[in-house]
Amino acid sequence: MDTTLGPPIAEQRPVDAGRAAAPRSGSNVDVARETVDLIRSQNAFAANAAMVRAWDETTGLLVNRTV
Repeated sequence: MDTTLGPPIAEQRPVDAGRAAAPRSGSNVDVARETVDLIRSQNAFAANAAMVRAWDETTGLLVNRTV
């Protein structure tokens, strides 16, 4: 069985050859995902605040009618 390596198929260069590497922050945070999560949380908070406001108005009307 021949285990010697043959000639390379093609010369491979690194994808970013000739460009300086951008500095990395070192964190493992996906900024896009965090932004989407923040927007979803803000929308959920606004919806809950509107529900509490509606509940407050409804119970306030009921209390004022029974008094």
